[in-house]
Amino acid sequence: MQLITAYPYKTTEKLLDSPILDLFDFYMIPVNKLGYMMDTKVFLEKEREDLANLIEKN
Repeated sequence: MQLITAYPYKTTEKLLDSPILDLFDFYMIPVNKLGYMMDTKVFLEKEREDLANLIEKN
């Protein structure tokens, strides 16, 4: 099963603390330059690193 989000910056942190984390095999986020940070107002290095760290946690 897969989980797909268009809002990875907001979704990933909530997901890591969620009981549904083990219910899917793939977590899909947009990776294009316009889409992958579309749920944050800034595209600075800190925000990119924060998202990468969240994704790599699990």
